[in-house]
Amino acid sequence: MRSTIAASGLLTLVFAVAPLALPAQQQAGAPAASGRIELTSGSDVAKTEYRQLIIEFANLRGRVAREHALKALAGDPNFGLARVYLATAGLSPQLSADERVAEMNRAIAAMSSSSAPELLLAVALREGAAGRAPVSQAIIKTLAQLAPNEPLYAFTVFGNERTGKPLEQILREERELIQKFPDWAAGYNTYAYDLHASGDHEGEITAIREYVRRAPTQPNAHDTWSDLLIMHDRLADAESHTQAALRLDSMWAQGYAKIGTIRLAEGKVPEARALFARYGEVGGTTATKLDAHYWLAATYIYDHDAKSGLRELAAIGDEAVALRGTAAQRALPYQRLAVIEAVAGDKKNVAPNLARAAAVTGASALTQSLFATMANGFAGDAAAAQASADAYAAATGANAATGHTLKAIAAIAAKNYALADTELNQSAPTDVLARALRAEVLKQQGKTAEAKVIKDEVLKLLIKLPNNAPLDFNRLVARLRVEKI
Repeated sequence: MRSTIAASGLLTLVFAVAPLALPAQQQAGAPAASGRIELTSGSDVAKTEYRQLIIEFANLRGRVAREHALKALAGDPNFGLARVYLATAGLSPQLSADERVAEMNRAIAAMSSSSAPELLLAVALREGAAGRAPVSQAIIKTLAQLAPNEPLYAFTVFGNERTGKPLEQILREERELIQKFPDWAAGYNTYAYDLHASGDHEGEITAIREYVRRAPTQPNAHDTWSDLLIMHDRLADAESHTQAALRLDSMWAQGYAKIGTIRLAEGKVPEARALFARYGEVGGTTATKLDAHYWLAATYIYDHDAKSGLRELAAIGDEAVALRGTAAQRALPYQRLAVIEAVAGDKKNVAPNLARAAAVTGASALTQSLFATMANGFAGDAAAAQASADAYAAATGANAATGHTLKAIAAIAAKNYALADTELNQSAPTDVLARALRAEVLKQQGKTAEAKVIKDEVLKLLIKLPNNAPLDFNRLVARLRVEKI
């Protein structure tokens, strides 16, 4: 593991799905008396299972959340909101996007007696599944106002609106949310990562301990602790926490991936490949199968066999189609191929791979601009890299740290090392690709000793962070770049 429409406009959207006769206070957009979503079900079992579904959903256990959704529907087969959640990607990854939206529409059409917040949430989930993120986010924001005591949606709004904000502001807003919802264990998760990014390492450990204390049965708490330890180069301790996560849930697929990357960092390539295969088997979803295949490709590239790595990356493109992957999943293999060809393969293959990615209907133009900047920049096409970097910055705002890293790539391609240095000063401190680029700039400035210090640092940072594919890939690219210093 981010458009505002008036409440009346959103309710009109709901009415278009199913005509409703809502209580007056809900038509007016007033919060429910409890400040929480009033669940429309006569079954206490269904309500209890639904609340547990939400906890598991927030703690990234879609498989377990699915079990609770099924139990909720067993308690009340007409519980529409549980049915909508059951159709989400995290709970039913086997559904195609069209199947998912169709199932949600059927559930929403039967929710005529549901409360306004329930309907808003159902439609928000449907809009997200349909790829209309701005609409979904606007609805969730209205929902958070109607149900101000629902922590999941308060944190979701925060997550949707954090992009482009200074880290100090992000941390302040997180602290305010945690003070309001101290028992919402999942709130400590991203907070711990953000504290790490700020350099408050004592604070990050306090936060992750609180997550574990408040969610002792959740593997993600230990998984996050493992990440933090990895970022402090404490691999043995990190593996211990990953093993703790797997003891809580042997089907916690991320655990196998994490230990696999630790083995990769240790140079134990055959063990790493076996663990990545186990990751794909246990996860069982399209996303984990494709990610496991990516990490198999990465093992070859780490092992200086770029030809085999490129072959496996190309195979992922075919696999994503065979598995009926999303537009992003079908475009990503070619975006990655373009970058690796630029760094370690044949630069003539950059443009064809970028074109194949761009041809995927529904793929993100923002993501394409990110990869196009990297691929063109590393291939030495400064003008194309600058155009893509400018497009990314225009879409994300001038303060986006990743945008500064991309502008640095374009500047290095243009051999403007002073500008690259300025841009890198505004990149995120934890951006390993930015660190690799810094080493390149230092080398060009004649500061070879300083460059080699950073090179050694970057070569240690091979570990995957969960739910963050661009960062995973950046670590791979960073290694390829600094090896040339």
